[in-house]
Amino acid sequence: MNEKQVLVIDACEKTRQQLNALLTRDGMGGRTAYADSLNAAISANYHPDIIILSTALSNVGITASAAMLMSYYTGVPIIISCSKEEENAAMEAIGAGAQDYFFADNTDSCTLQKMMQCALVRAKMVNDYKRLFDDTPGAMYIYDVDTLEFLQVNNATLLQYGYTREELLQLTTVAIRPEEELDRYYATLRKLNAVYFDAGRWRHMKKDGTVFHVHIYSHATMFEGRNARVVMAVDIDEKVKIEAANNMLTERVNKQGERMENILSSIKESVWSCYAETLVVTYSNNASLDIFGYAPDELIGKSHTLMNNIHPEDRKSVDEKIARIWETKADTIYFRIYSKTGDLKHIHTEVILHKDAEGRDLLTGVSTDVTAQLEYQLRIEAQNKKLQEISWMQSHKMRSPVATIMGLVQLLKPEKLDSDTAQIISNILAATQKLDEAIKEVTEHIAVDTQTQSN
Repeated sequence: MNEKQVLVIDACEKTRQQLNALLTRDGMGGRTAYADSLNAAISANYHPDIIILSTALSNVGITASAAMLMSYYTGVPIIISCSKEEENAAMEAIGAGAQDYFFADNTDSCTLQKMMQCALVRAKMVNDYKRLFDDTPGAMYIYDVDTLEFLQVNNATLLQYGYTREELLQLTTVAIRPEEELDRYYATLRKLNAVYFDAGRWRHMKKDGTVFHVHIYSHATMFEGRNARVVMAVDIDEKVKIEAANNMLTERVNKQGERMENILSSIKESVWSCYAETLVVTYSNNASLDIFGYAPDELIGKSHTLMNNIHPEDRKSVDEKIARIWETKADTIYFRIYSKTGDLKHIHTEVILHKDAEGRDLLTGVSTDVTAQLEYQLRIEAQNKKLQEISWMQSHKMRSPVATIMGLVQLLKPEKLDSDTAQIISNILAATQKLDEAIKEVTEHIAVDTQTQSN
């Protein structure tokens, strides 16, 4: 205690002499400063560790005097010196923040020394808690639950809302809320009876009118003898903006996905994806039902539903193509497969190997049912074969008699025939030549048609 600086504020000379005597016995007389008024105590360049405030000097009340000193000498403990008659006033000062009180005319030096030691320890504890409150990085404030007045605010609150401490302590919690939030705020206060309360998300307002989002947590407490709540107001404005942007982006992605799904669902080709190593299907459009007889939900999550239906004669070639795709990265596969209903389908598939968003190898393919085209091709080939047979018959079986007739007619000598017979022979020859030309034309036409259909 001998190293501590004591400031005694007392206008009564007698009391000052008594205190000086007590402090001198403790060896603190040389470290004690005296002021006869509050103004003198505040205006002088004192750096006290502890203050002894007498009730005798105050014309504004001991409680108000203690409050003024505490605001100026932040964290310095105050002990009230009073008479027996002024004990109630001293106790009120303790309620306002003073540490202790003693009777100036009935205290010994040992008692005063212990009182000052205890006051310093309590003040240190209070200062530690106050420092913890003031230096907490999140905005915290204490308000009176009856008047809604701010009772204390920390440094982060000043930064978050843009007020000075003095300004905020003259306001109520209504001042930091936009008008459109007030009805909801008052309704919440009417229902607020929990000790701890997570009030959720709110919109608060800074001094300059900027509105931002906060998450409010509060706890019931007593502060300077008043029913109060301590509040933590977490600034989540950036989080809310990011969430809004993410929600908007998600909505756009979902709409884009719906459009893509509508497109994929409208095409006749089966579009699918599966994991390259396990062949577990991850996606299939609705065309799988028409082509393979399986709805998408019958394929997705399963691995060999379709592979097991491939025609046995084609299974080996399909397996070889899939095995080689790790090198080729893309390939075309033709195979026959039995649908769910047992129909044999001819399938043309274009498949590529790629990675999904998580880096896993995927096979994605487009499978087209070419059964109808193949059957049409087979019919064309059969028709062409028949046309070729007709062409052969035209050029061989039919032209042979015509050639014979033309040869025989030419053997006849017109000059040895009468005029009527000669004319008949001439007509037969002309008709036979036209028939020969017609057969040749038909044969050539069949050849052209056969070539065109084959292409």
